[in-house]
Amino acid sequence: MAITYTGGQIQINSGKDSGTATSGTTTSLVCSGKAWPTDAFKESVVWITGGTGVGQSRQIASNTTTTLVPLIAFTTAPASDSTFVILYRLTDVVSAVPTYAAWNAATNSKVCELSAPVRLLSGGALSINRETMLFTTGQHTILTDTGSYFQAGRPASSIFPDVGVEGGIVNSKFDLYGYWHIGWKGKMRIYGTRIDFVRAIPDTFNGYPMINHAAVNVSSGIEMYGVDASGVLLCGQAPDIFVGCVLQGHTCSTGDDSTFSLYGTPSKFQGNVGGIAPRDEITGYAIDGGDIIDHISVASTPFDLFLYLFYLSTGGVCYLWNTKITNAWTAVARWYDDDPDGIITGPIYRGYLVGLSVANSAGSAVQNALVGVLDVNGAGGILTSKAADKTAVRTASVTTNSSGTYTGIVGSGEGLPILYARYTKVSEYVSTETLYAPFTFKVRKYGYLFQQKAASWNKRSAEDITLLTNNYVAVLEAVASSYTGITANNTSKTIVLSTAHTVQQMYDYLQWWSASDVTRDEALSTSNGLIMELASGWKLTADSYLTWDKTVSGGTVKFSAAGTYTPNLGSSVIEFAGTGTYSLSGATISGTVELVNTSGGAVTVSLPAGTNYTNSGPNITESQPSLTTTISANVSLVGAEVRVYDLDNLPIGSFGTELAGVESCPTSNFSFEAASGNEVWVQILKDGYEELGQVLVTPYASTTFTFQLKLETNL
Repeated sequence: MAITYTGGQIQINSGKDSGTATSGTTTSLVCSGKAWPTDAFKESVVWITGGTGVGQSRQIASNTTTTLVPLIAFTTAPASDSTFVILYRLTDVVSAVPTYAAWNAATNSKVCELSAPVRLLSGGALSINRETMLFTTGQHTILTDTGSYFQAGRPASSIFPDVGVEGGIVNSKFDLYGYWHIGWKGKMRIYGTRIDFVRAIPDTFNGYPMINHAAVNVSSGIEMYGVDASGVLLCGQAPDIFVGCVLQGHTCSTGDDSTFSLYGTPSKFQGNVGGIAPRDEITGYAIDGGDIIDHISVASTPFDLFLYLFYLSTGGVCYLWNTKITNAWTAVARWYDDDPDGIITGPIYRGYLVGLSVANSAGSAVQNALVGVLDVNGAGGILTSKAADKTAVRTASVTTNSSGTYTGIVGSGEGLPILYARYTKVSEYVSTETLYAPFTFKVRKYGYLFQQKAASWNKRSAEDITLLTNNYVAVLEAVASSYTGITANNTSKTIVLSTAHTVQQMYDYLQWWSASDVTRDEALSTSNGLIMELASGWKLTADSYLTWDKTVSGGTVKFSAAGTYTPNLGSSVIEFAGTGTYSLSGATISGTVELVNTSGGAVTVSLPAGTNYTNSGPNITESQPSLTTTISANVSLVGAEVRVYDLDNLPIGSFGTELAGVESCPTSNFSFEAASGNEVWVQILKDGYEELGQVLVTPYASTTFTFQLKLETNL
């Protein structure tokens, strides 16, 4: 029997059985040389200790003479090189050392009272399942040496491997002394179990029960799933995992009650509840740039989280993701810095994990979409790595994978790790908050309409993006990206053409250019494929290189030198950068344009008839052809007196300067020439009809106005 009482300890130096598999599947481990009694190992645990599938442990559902059937299928099927051990049960311990281990009769063999500490030596293996280990000694409780194996309970299912069930309780009746009362160096998986050592010595700093203190040992890997750990200080090393646990710390007069002390950097610390103190007051090493995910703090003290951070270069940096607290963020941390060298305490980062899915309108994943997050200062907001000193390295954008998602570097496939704020020490309980929020969220890919919105994520979130096809690009991305002679500059907000292109080609190229970098503006956009909107603040210098097959509206269109140009414009600023005469009479202008002269000299501009414009100068002389305006009435105007006065030029005491008129109209209508936009007074006097006077504004195209003359009535 490999369970003995030696040196005041119950020592276990092996498992109940072990060997090397001869074959296996995901639902079986076969060892052909065995002759096991049927179901002798039901509810025991098998742990693969080497070879194929190493590290897997499973509760045994049944066994034949040569085959073990796991309750939950193996992830990796065992093979002929897989070594394994079957863990002892508490019944084996009671049978081996009944003087020091006995079932409490009142509990129907579910509470095992142990009057000596249990130590798993190298190779030792033990499991509990719906059982209690109650230590009745004031000495050590459980100790595990390197190369040992311990498991309590099991995962709920293969679908929920992080949910622990059917564990038990590990408890002590007596006060425990010293940091090393629980030394865990071996591999341990604890599911659905309560670890209760709340009777630590009051007011004595060295009186807390201790799991795996770094000054004493280094763990091979501790995993806790759905564990209620009370009164425990735990030193987590790189292999350690804590998921869905309730973490309650020691109780003493220093105010550190309800705080779980976490040492080192676990590989996974997610979905736990409790006050935490990631620090090591003996070695000075704090949590080493690790991630604390989905943590809920329930500390009863004024500060929710103890974050004792020491060396920035060796681990004084902490990342809190989706953390829920009750106090103000600037007061959650206790900055306890007793470093004798005076090295500055490192920062705390607060962030949120945002799941991402990008699909097209048919629901298919969109690969290589550019997803960007820019913070309030325009810098990247996505954590992509941690520098040598564990501080954040952020980027502005990432690209989606073949599934239209992004896994991120925090957790397992959590998506975008968005850094919300940074905290640095001011005093022991006060920190400075540097906010990165609010954010601008962008999703871009050539051939799709770009998406952009304001975002200020303050909890675990998801962005399910549907990209709509951009029906207004005319060529494939490879063609658009190959166009030369179009230079865009996001800093100066300029587009300069140096070779001939159409507006459509310029649009296609700029869509590719904008889709390549989320920090760039969408310089040219459209909602109908006919009018291309130049972004606010942007300037297009096209000169004679552009064929205006589409309308360009917005922004500034610059002409570098005097000459003849035929642009197709909406409402834009037209800049004249050289002195001389500009002929735009052949242009198409559908909106209101503003004329601006930056040449430093005189500029003359001819515009199409009817152009609606403002002249902002300086020193611009503009002209446009006069338009014909026709006056008609419901009766012929032959013989009528018709006068037209310019109300924009109105001498005192007059109707205004007469623009046109006739004493006796020779024709049925009366026509006159005037610039568009003039306000005029039209007067018609015809025998037998009442006098008519009316204001009108000359239009921007030749137009006929018809007036209604009323018969004169003799009273």
